[in-house]
Amino acid sequence: MLQALRQADIVKASDEDLAWLFPGLDPHQAALRLFDDSRVELVALTLGEQGSVLRTRSREVRVPARPARPFVDAVGAGDTYHAALLSGLLRLGATTTAHLAALDRADLTTLASTASVAASLACEHSGCQPPTADEVAAAG
Repeated sequence: MLQALRQADIVKASDEDLAWLFPGLDPHQAALRLFDDSRVELVALTLGEQGSVLRTRSREVRVPARPARPFVDAVGAGDTYHAALLSGLLRLGATTTAHLAALDRADLTTLASTASVAASLACEHSGCQPPTADEVAAAG
């Protein structure tokens, strides 16, 4: 599994995913390990109610989770976070490894915050029902 992940430019992993991949390591340390001997340029670490972290090789931002009101179901929250992140990267034109490496703290914060809003909105419904871009913008 790690060999395959190390071929990716972007890796999105939850704290639970990293506990499985790197038993005994803190999720933040495990996320750093994804950069070892790899082409990975961006790691998105989701931490449930503890928020999320976006990390490049040189920068890291942490954003708090946006509480779902009401919380109904977490199914699809991680996928929704990832989709919102990818959508944001496309909007920024960050489509190459050089662009990913050049993301600044403001870009990373905006990306993580928007993805967090999208994931929380997905938790307000039963099953996987991702929000629309308009719903994310209105809630952001």
